[in-house]
Amino acid sequence: MVYKIFSPKFTKHLKVLCVNEKFQQEHFYLCQWQKSQNISIWFMIYRILMTITTVGIMILSLINQLEVDPDYTIFKWFIYMTHWGYLIIVLQFLLATLIHTYYFIKEKLLVKTISDKEQPSTAPEATNQNQNVDLKKQHKINLVCKFYGVIHAMAAVLAIGITVLYWVLIYNPEIHKINFINLAMHAMNSIIMLIDLMLVAHPMYLLHVIYPFLFAIIYTFFTYFYYLAGGKGKEGQPSIYEVLDWNRPVKSIIVSVSAILFVVILFFMTYLLVFARKYCKYKCAKPKQIDDAQSTPNNIPTVSLNEVTINSIQEQQIGSNDIIV
Repeated sequence: MVYKIFSPKFTKHLKVLCVNEKFQQEHFYLCQWQKSQNISIWFMIYRILMTITTVGIMILSLINQLEVDPDYTIFKWFIYMTHWGYLIIVLQFLLATLIHTYYFIKEKLLVKTISDKEQPSTAPEATNQNQNVDLKKQHKINLVCKFYGVIHAMAAVLAIGITVLYWVLIYNPEIHKINFINLAMHAMNSIIMLIDLMLVAHPMYLLHVIYPFLFAIIYTFFTYFYYLAGGKGKEGQPSIYEVLDWNRPVKSIIVSVSAILFVVILFFMTYLLVFARKYCKYKCAKPKQIDDAQSTPNNIPTVSLNEVTINSIQEQQIGSNDIIV
């Protein structure tokens, strides 16, 4: 079994599908399982609905806490790791919807440009100026895509980690009620992110492990400094979580280090899920694509569908200018 996992064939597929995968714009707005390279309106609707759902759950969580405890302040909602993780989930869905909408509008404008190709072209100076503006816009949206990729990796790992840690270490049936909000924040969060992880097409890089790792360290220090400042939990206890009570520093350090290591392990498990998703896609749709990708030199540039279309439009415009002259 161990040999099969680390066999040359497995490492070859892992290297081609995940490790050496290049940044491509279309990965951030395409579903892994769609056949065409056009923007899917259904996938965009899914992302919009998930954004609305997660934002709604977050608002309900805050309202629920204010109704249960009138003295509960908005600030205390932000002291819990569950809510930190859920904010990252909401942020990544907002970014996904923004990116998808941007490329959807861009595709529609591109179609309109093709339909207007018979109209007289603009002056070369204006064309060059528009190209410079487009390059600056594309650079910005590329940065947004890369930031979204990092946030998505964090959200997936932290959602699973928060679910496991809550039900194993924190949940107390005498204190915590099993209601919709509790299940939404500590169970549905993982289900939502696992579904999304299986649908998206963008890559997850091994370097991304540093971000959930830093998140866990930052939150650990936050709980310590919150304790030093005299902060209380929502029930007035001297710690945010009973299992992380800094009045017992040795136990808290052991729990913190264990949780940080657990998050790192979860990242690599999530990374293998991403590999499994990509492997199933290429194995089912195009079995020979992995071998073709392996035999393709790394120095051959990849060109997206939109870039090809834009280049063809520019060539048509140049040709029309020659005819006019």
